[in-house]
Amino acid sequence: MSHSKNDDGSQKDGVSVEMSPSVTQPTTNGIQRPYDPYEHRELKNPATDAESIVLLLRGCMGTGILAMPEAFSQSGLLIGTVFTIILGSLTTYCLHVLARSQYEMCKWLRVPILNYPDSMRVALEHGPPVFRPFAGVSGVVVDFFLVLYQLGMCSVYIVFIADNLKQVLDQFWVVDVRLVMTATFVALFVTCFIRNIRHLAPLAQLANVLMLFSFVVMMFFILHNLPPLSTVPMVRSPKGFVRFFTTTLFAMSAIGVVVSVERNMKTPASFGKRYGVLNISMGATTLAYTCIGFFGFVKYGDDIEASVSLNLPRENILSQVVKIAFSLSIFFTFALQFYVAVEIILSNYLKRIIEESKKPRIVENILRTFLALCILL
Repeated sequence: MSHSKNDDGSQKDGVSVEMSPSVTQPTTNGIQRPYDPYEHRELKNPATDAESIVLLLRGCMGTGILAMPEAFSQSGLLIGTVFTIILGSLTTYCLHVLARSQYEMCKWLRVPILNYPDSMRVALEHGPPVFRPFAGVSGVVVDFFLVLYQLGMCSVYIVFIADNLKQVLDQFWVVDVRLVMTATFVALFVTCFIRNIRHLAPLAQLANVLMLFSFVVMMFFILHNLPPLSTVPMVRSPKGFVRFFTTTLFAMSAIGVVVSVERNMKTPASFGKRYGVLNISMGATTLAYTCIGFFGFVKYGDDIEASVSLNLPRENILSQVVKIAFSLSIFFTFALQFYVAVEIILSNYLKRIIEESKKPRIVENILRTFLALCILL
């Protein structure tokens, strides 16, 4: 990581930065005003607010939403509903805190952008003395778990697509799920080489349309002849709460996508507004998660599958179309999750190697191929 100095003598990326909340920058008439990081961001292909909302919705509403009915079965209908809303609100609040903290640190350091691991490192460096010794390794630790999470999501996507397509294919001929999984990976492998986040926006938009169509049709199946609420427990044994919380948090967590989208926005100031990109995206996500979990659990009770799409009638043609649409939606989302993992490694660890390489595209392609194979294994 480079250690260039600012005009005030501090290092931008080094560990010896002296932060000051009163850092200012001159205007054209000589009057001092606070440094605004947003004004100094130089992006080749920034995303608009609408594109950012689409990308966030696509990143937040993945396969995890279809696991919400199973999560509700672990907690009970009442506990599941209340705490899904609470967890969604807390997640949104924490993302606001993260985005605001990064912005304030950028102002103090006079840099336009701080990535997630650098934000962690700087916060520990200037935080309580007991945490300062961990600042040096904090960035690597954060990056490791972010990449692991993103690649894990990609692996889940392959399994999800294979399971849903197998149910459809089994109506015509029995196919080994491993063959379906291999074919799915080969098709997804091509999308691993999309380099521009703006090129992902149309795919994310198409994925959102397919997901919306699938949700509407799936809700038709779920709400048709819906049993009374009394058929399912309101509160379950506390031992199931842990599984509910972990499933819900895993399903809602998309911090890698959130950070990546915010730093690639054309108007990043719109990200944290009251009716901004984050609140709109997370509000819609929380509402969708709550509805799917609530009605899916009421419909199927303890017979609920790990993914509620697998509970839809296997012989019904419309339900088969839904499973295919869900699979295509997740297929188009795969590239976004993979992009985040690649961006972390390229930006934080291979940037200098690629800049000095005579064939940077080959180096990047090797990385993308290696990560794709890690997902399959």
